[in-house]
Amino acid sequence: MRYGSSRLAITQQPTNGLRLYAHCMAAVHAQHGVVRIPHTYAHAYDPITRQLITQVINDHALRLVIHAPIIPPSTMQDTLERCAQLLSDIASHDGVIICHVPAARTNDEWQWMASLPASITRYLAVEHTLQPIDALLSAAEEFTIPVVFDWLHYHMLAPWPYAPVDVALKCCATWGSQRPLIHLSTPDTADYGNQHRHINGRHAAYLDWVTHMYFLGQLSERRAPTCDIEVEADAGSKALAHFLAQCRRHGPPQWHHLWA
Repeated sequence: MRYGSSRLAITQQPTNGLRLYAHCMAAVHAQHGVVRIPHTYAHAYDPITRQLITQVINDHALRLVIHAPIIPPSTMQDTLERCAQLLSDIASHDGVIICHVPAARTNDEWQWMASLPASITRYLAVEHTLQPIDALLSAAEEFTIPVVFDWLHYHMLAPWPYAPVDVALKCCATWGSQRPLIHLSTPDTADYGNQHRHINGRHAAYLDWVTHMYFLGQLSERRAPTCDIEVEADAGSKALAHFLAQCRRHGPPQWHHLWA
């Protein structure tokens, strides 16, 4: 199982390929195996720079994840083409481009994505956001595009029955032979008298490590495929390090292989 953080201690406004290389090296230094990069990195780089980036990806088994802008996919074909070309140029064979499909336009957006050339669809995945999960999984099966399970988005929908492990397993099944990708985060909260309410779906600085340790442990016991995990937390690499340290210290022995 590989882990990564949504934030690294490096500028997020790249202007050249050496910054992408530095971004990958920052992930290596933080011992991350999953590397989120901004879509603004998607440019054509010179052959020497591409070779450097490809080497660090191969040497450290990094998985690159590009989050497309949070707008309907059909409005950004040029962006998807540039992202796919970058992943191809640097031989990021298990790279992922994550899209967000508005609930009101789900069918049209899925049909449009499925009509894209294979050079793009081979990298595409859709993040579970605010759509009904059953409809999302049905579309994923119909159009053969995998779903990224997002714990926070599922939690905020407050479905009943509340079954995040069952739903995550269904999302994992949409990935076929690819390694599934899962997002973990804890909702930011504010204290209104005696009530704690979510603030617009924002991520907290750190993870509720007990909840997510149990979640990943249950996935393992249910024979889920090996997954890659992106931790979305405002504290970035510190949040991931804290989560893994707590799991290693307090987790049951049968789950220790998950944090190794």
